[in-house]
Amino acid sequence: MKVSRLPLRLERLEDRSVPATFSVTSLEDTNSSGTLRWAINQANLNNEDDLISFAVSGTVELGSALPSILGSVQIQGLGAGQTVISVDSSLSTGFTMFRVGGQGNTLDLRDVTLANGLETTFTGATGIHVSNDATLVLVDAVVRDHRTDYWGVIQITNASAVISNTLFEGNTHNDPQQRGVIHNWQGSLFIISSTFHNNDM
Repeated sequence: MKVSRLPLRLERLEDRSVPATFSVTSLEDTNSSGTLRWAINQANLNNEDDLISFAVSGTVELGSALPSILGSVQIQGLGAGQTVISVDSSLSTGFTMFRVGGQGNTLDLRDVTLANGLETTFTGATGIHVSNDATLVLVDAVVRDHRTDYWGVIQITNASAVISNTLFEGNTHNDPQQRGVIHNWQGSLFIISSTFHNNDM
């Protein structure tokens, strides 16, 4: 009896790639292994999607701007009450905490608090600047106690941002002619289920 055989063929499998993961195990603001600054630098070195996950609760006090985000980076905190990224209160010169710019670059921030940002003499938005076709996703966050002169707390310049379930509270503006927690310049902005409370802007 002749047995018929079906021709063999290759079948494309579902993509099950996982992002490269870097753990934040130290609250120090240095380039040492395990810090947030180190984790961002490590994520920027590869071309994969990256996950930076906090494994320690508390406050990271920044003495300068964090490295600009390259590629697609998700930063996952332990909850807005447990993961606080703040500017050192002793500083007199401001800076932008997070920057992401350029097509294909994405910053995805979740379950964190961004606190005590400072803008001095047009140093830029205190919290986040997203620009030039980059993307910002901000989810389950608290943005509080920032002091700005012009650009606000979040600046969107020819880019896109989605903000969801986020509380903006206690942010102040030094210039009454330049008001706004979020400064959107020719960008795309979606705000979902978020609260703006007691902001003097």
